[in-house]
Amino acid sequence: MIKLQHSASLNIIQPHELTINCIYLLHTMRFFYTSSSDVPNFPEFVAVGYVDDVQMGHYDINTRRAVPKQDWIKDAVGEEYVERVSARGRKHQLRFKAHLETLKQRFNQSGG
Repeated sequence: MIKLQHSASLNIIQPHELTINCIYLLHTMRFFYTSSSDVPNFPEFVAVGYVDDVQMGHYDINTRRAVPKQDWIKDAVGEEYVERVSARGRKHQLRFKAHLETLKQRFNQSGG
């Protein structure tokens, strides 16, 4: 069994104006990508996005589609945006599968 996990963080500073001063709120966006091989009852690829530790979306190989996890996101973004994110998920899925195959070859594991 080989499991490859990658974590990426992106910090976003969003201006928020008050009546007198301007302050900045720090929001943290994180994406977690998990790719696996030969793990029973677990998808080969899963991507999950969080903003400020709240899950915003999910993608896995079984659905091959990004799924918004918050009602306000479902209302705010259109189908075109969901399709773009889904396409990005499929690209990540293929890239991670290639990484796993490379790791299997380098560590002389064909599976199991």
